[in-house]
Amino acid sequence: MSLLRLAVLGPPQVVHDGRRLSFALHKAQALLLYLAVEGGMHPRSKLAAFLWPDSEPHDARTALRNALTLLRRLLSDDEASLAGHSHLRSERDLLGLDLHAPFELDLDVVQQAYQQARRISAFPSEPQGSALAAQVQHALALVRGPFLDGFWLGKEAPFDEWVQQQQQQWQVRVQFLLDRLSSWQEEAFEWEPALATLTRWLALDPLSEEASRRLMRLHLAQGDATAAGRVYATLRTRLAQELQVQPSAKTLALAEHLRTTQAHPGSRPTRRPTGESQSPGELVAPLVGRAAALSQLVGSFQQARQGRPQVVLLVGEAGIGKTRLATEFVAWVKAQGAEVLSGQAFEMGGRLPYQPLVEALRPRLEAENAPEDLLEDLWLAELARLLPELRVRYPDLPAPTQDDLTAKIRLFEAVARLVDVLAQRAPLVLLFDDLHWMDGASLDLLRYLGHDWIRKGSRVLLLATVRSEGLELHAPLAAELSDLGRDLPVSQVSLQPLSQSETLQLLEAVVGAREPGMAVPSRAVAAPSSEVEKPLVGLGDFLFAQTGGQPLYLLETLKLLRERQWLVPRLGADGVFRLEPTLDIAEAVAQEWSQRELLPPSVRAMLLARLAPLSQTARQLVQASAVLGTQASAKLLWQVAEVDVQVGVEALEEAEGLGILVEESAGGPVGGQGVGRQATYRFSHDLIRDVVYTELGEARRQVLHQRALVRLETEGAQASELAYHARASGEAEAAYGYSVQAGMEAVAIFAVADAIGHYKQARALLQEHPRLQMVLPAPEVERLYVHLGQAYTLQQSWEQAQQAYEELVSYARQQSLPTLVCMTLNRLAILAVQQSYDRPKVRAFLEEAWRMAETSHDQRALAETEWNLAQIIAIVWYAPTSALAHGEHALELARASHDQELEARSLSSLGVIHVLRGDFEEAMPCLEASLGLYVALGSEPTASRELSLPHFLLGAPPTQSLTNRASEALCWAFLAYAQVNSGQVQLSLRSSCRALMLSQEIKNVWAQIYSTFCLTFGLLEAGASEEALVLTQPAIALARTLPPMLSFQRLLAALGGTYQALQQWEEAQTPLEEAVAVAEALDIRPPRVPALARLCMNCAVAGEWQAAYHYAVQAIAVRESVDAALLSFDFYSHYETEALLHGGDESQARAEVQRLGERVGPNRRFRLPYLRSRALLAAWDGQSKQAIGHLREAARLAADLGLPGEQWQIQAALASLYEAGGEPAQAHTAWASAARTIHGLAEGIGDETSRSRFLAGPQIQPVLQHVQGETSQGPQDPQ
Repeated sequence: MSLLRLAVLGPPQVVHDGRRLSFALHKAQALLLYLAVEGGMHPRSKLAAFLWPDSEPHDARTALRNALTLLRRLLSDDEASLAGHSHLRSERDLLGLDLHAPFELDLDVVQQAYQQARRISAFPSEPQGSALAAQVQHALALVRGPFLDGFWLGKEAPFDEWVQQQQQQWQVRVQFLLDRLSSWQEEAFEWEPALATLTRWLALDPLSEEASRRLMRLHLAQGDATAAGRVYATLRTRLAQELQVQPSAKTLALAEHLRTTQAHPGSRPTRRPTGESQSPGELVAPLVGRAAALSQLVGSFQQARQGRPQVVLLVGEAGIGKTRLATEFVAWVKAQGAEVLSGQAFEMGGRLPYQPLVEALRPRLEAENAPEDLLEDLWLAELARLLPELRVRYPDLPAPTQDDLTAKIRLFEAVARLVDVLAQRAPLVLLFDDLHWMDGASLDLLRYLGHDWIRKGSRVLLLATVRSEGLELHAPLAAELSDLGRDLPVSQVSLQPLSQSETLQLLEAVVGAREPGMAVPSRAVAAPSSEVEKPLVGLGDFLFAQTGGQPLYLLETLKLLRERQWLVPRLGADGVFRLEPTLDIAEAVAQEWSQRELLPPSVRAMLLARLAPLSQTARQLVQASAVLGTQASAKLLWQVAEVDVQVGVEALEEAEGLGILVEESAGGPVGGQGVGRQATYRFSHDLIRDVVYTELGEARRQVLHQRALVRLETEGAQASELAYHARASGEAEAAYGYSVQAGMEAVAIFAVADAIGHYKQARALLQEHPRLQMVLPAPEVERLYVHLGQAYTLQQSWEQAQQAYEELVSYARQQSLPTLVCMTLNRLAILAVQQSYDRPKVRAFLEEAWRMAETSHDQRALAETEWNLAQIIAIVWYAPTSALAHGEHALELARASHDQELEARSLSSLGVIHVLRGDFEEAMPCLEASLGLYVALGSEPTASRELSLPHFLLGAPPTQSLTNRASEALCWAFLAYAQVNSGQVQLSLRSSCRALMLSQEIKNVWAQIYSTFCLTFGLLEAGASEEALVLTQPAIALARTLPPMLSFQRLLAALGGTYQALQQWEEAQTPLEEAVAVAEALDIRPPRVPALARLCMNCAVAGEWQAAYHYAVQAIAVRESVDAALLSFDFYSHYETEALLHGGDESQARAEVQRLGERVGPNRRFRLPYLRSRALLAAWDGQSKQAIGHLREAARLAADLGLPGEQWQIQAALASLYEAGGEPAQAHTAWASAARTIHGLAEGIGDETSRSRFLAGPQIQPVLQHVQGETSQGPQDPQ
């Protein structure tokens, strides 16, 4: 039986046995179409009524029989009789098509494709993806128009209603297939097929906004904003005319993005709009063989735009097409409405810290009308470290913070906030080219950003190109990427050489079988068309054998063939130039590669052949560009090459015309918006630069580097760049100086690893050129080694830092510089403290330093050494009594040397020593005298400040030079510290407020944290507990970003005390336990005691006496091991006394109270816990009168000192004793006094919930209940 084919998507077509049928009866054709589409068996009566609704049943049945006779005749085989098979099937009263007869219906193909496409949510990987795309394309190829387009019966026939329903149903399915296919093609960057698919979609549904938006994005991705604008204008007009509506919000947003793109073009179009001719000499390479890579990139972008940040590395060998693929992808994401920031790392001796990030951020901020709308001034000030022009634009920006570690975090946070703001506006793609050359500081910042992105769910995709050999040879980069992968999904897209068929596809597209620049649809095309001439196929095979499918080698070879006239441009009928092979090349390939030598055997020879046509002047410019290494302005190239402007312009045009150099405008590739900056030039590929540079002779390279150095010096280039050219030009002394300066510049922006590289380079120059040690002044050599040691210390590379200082000692001994030996030994002592707390080693360094200072009779060096010894003994080893004599001697030497700054430091350290000894009254005159000197000194710089270690345990890095203002702020904090421990609460509040304001003014975070905890304790003493909480919580958060040191431990203890004052006992437990743990981790004993005593208080209030006893025993053990009469803030030992009594250790309790009495001396603040402990012991012994006497004295003292928190507790204890002793009047007075103080404290708590919790606290509630009970009973007559 012959095949019957029906096509119903469009005007109906019926083909039988290869012949198209025509029907004498219109309704006979309708019957066949209905039976084919609906399938199954249908009653004759139903079919008759369906097709002949206006006829009588008998007449309708007669008409049906006539139609069936006609169909049987048309569908019968030539050899068969009419009674034979005719594809029609009849069973009694039922009619249908024979399912076993050969039959094809276009709807079946479309339906199968529709079902397959609906089953998947994401496009499958190969080979399933290609098969599915081909299936959908085949189905859509069968669609010629709407269902049964133009086929009607008329007169309101039921058949016509059925046709309308089917049209709607199949239009939905066809549009679904067009939607899916165009989406896949767009994601695969198959521009031309996607354009065709979208055009078909809009032809079927001109009002589809999704199709119009997708077509607009496609035109934008191709760089044709004009065509995208036309699509939008057409859609807007159609919606207004046919539906009287405006486009949707999504469409309007895309149109606004389009207008922005047209007003500020950010990059060169990836290809020209259709119909625009390329120049005859230009060779446009299509993107071939990268469909899978593009799909992976698109998938990562879709993840990122949904708030799941991604990192993608495009990995491959040099010339494999990483940058080309990234450029194509970037064009696509811009069309999706994403924002793209891009930067490039460069291979040069002096890498510039953060250079790729600066390159990415600078144009974006310049394009922003009001950057202050993106970030607050605080963060713009931090960004100004990297972008100094922000200060020119906003001269009123505050000064950035000066603390090394804090400032680095603040800078990173500023960049993170900027990226976050941009990613909130639109999905953000950060593109970094040549990641393998990125500096260490930038990699550190990227890791910080990655952690921030994953925490915030930022819509960011980090895309970077990296050479495969770069990952293998660059261990630090691999380590950084591994660390980054702990926070973010990091995927690699590995690019491989093109296959043989892909090589032929590329060749076919480039030389004219396809339009240049048109992407070859990878899913649809498996092999070149059969029409490609055999010589072209032969050339493709030959090129693949020679280049291995390496895209750059392929393109360079084709360019060489173009230059040799083996490929010539010819203008096609469509006005587009195409390169076509000449007869010569076809014959050469056909003759068994007889001219193989004409194609270069290596890429180096190939590139040299490309460089050969350059004129002498153009060659000079290209050589100058290779020596400069980075993008350079035309003016700088002319100056280094020493060519005139007019000749230089022509030479640049020549080099650019041959594709050697590429022009970059100030805002990016040509077409960008530069703001007041000149265009620059770079090599079109790094391999070309490598070849040019290596082919230069040594002498020529040196001359060019010398010229570059001179010109860049006059332009104020960064020291790292100057150091690179100075080294390359053989200028050792200049290279040394610039290397040290480059290291200092890198440290200033927290690029410590890069700084070490610069310092090591300077050290190598010093060692390689002995003459330098003779001509350089000693301070210059000292500066190098001191900064190198500091940089290693910041990285906690202790052995390397020690080696640097030991080399400096050796140099100083050789040069007979005893003072330098002395000061460097001091540095080694400080390093030993940081590294291991090795006391014998530290003492040995300092004793040798002392001997060297005595030998040189240098009083100042003696004073510095004595001062270091005093602070190390007191602060690090916590032996303040032993340190006292050293501190006093240091002060005496400082005064003798008439050094006010050293005197101020010595006085401050002496005050701290007194504080640590518990001599708070003795500390205050020293600190006040130190403050007087610091006020007089102001901000005067001091050379020796880098030696200081007074704030090591506070958290400030010892390598950080403290300014006089910072030392003044800390001195105010020390004074407040001494005052609050002496009971001078109001004076302490004033001093700590002064310290906090000054530290905030100078943006010194270490001083700010220390001042905060001093102020917190003063506020707690004054009863301002809520204010203390508001102050402490953000300070804790800030301190957690820094290394855990003493200030952090003190803040934790203060936070716990604040919760206790607010009667929030459960909240107090956690910070107090952490305070103890931090002190143990830091191996600092004294600060454990106040935290342990407060934990003892927590348990005592809860009635957990066993736990309270445990904490009391710990606190006592630590207290007895410390070389101090009194420990700061140790105000709660009376809870320990009570815990010891409940624990059955009465003798220990009495011994501790007696010991406190012997130590308290005239200190009024510490007399309070002593009196309260005496009262507890007296009450325990049943001596109520003595207990009351102690408490009454304590109550008067608490009132004099202004300690409301102590007052109500003492009054409550008195009331209990009065009640027990049968003195109700006195008890009533005491209860009332305690209640008044409590209500006064409650009034100072603004938060209603906190106030309610305070009044319901376990210590507070019994007091208030007593008072309320007495009030309800009223006055009672004495019996």
